[in-house]
Amino acid sequence: MTARFGEAGNHQLNMANTVIGGQGGSTLAGVGGGTADGNYATAKTSVWWDIENCQVPKTCDPHVIAKNISSALVAMNYRGPVSISAYGNTTLINAGVQQALSSTGISLNHVPGGMLLKL
Repeated sequence: MTARFGEAGNHQLNMANTVIGGQGGSTLAGVGGGTADGNYATAKTSVWWDIENCQVPKTCDPHVIAKNISSALVAMNYRGPVSISAYGNTTLINAGVQQALSSTGISLNHVPGGMLLKL
């Protein structure tokens, strides 16, 4: 399964959900998108995570997800500031997972089921 994880300017990155799950650092197998060049390398990168359709794996420590995403971006030469926002029906996410994600700086945004998010 592949999730669309981020955007730097108009340059979109596609990362496999394996980036989420590693325990000791990012897992880059299956990560696509190449490397950042020019202004993209130092631009602010906003990661928008559809947490409802790309959930935290049960075997994953949620505390490592932000580090894994950031490490994967650095490995692709994205070195600017990173913000990570997760969108979905947060009532479906275990309270412990929510707390762990929030403690790492991931912003959780509740989108009720059946609602379209307009940005």
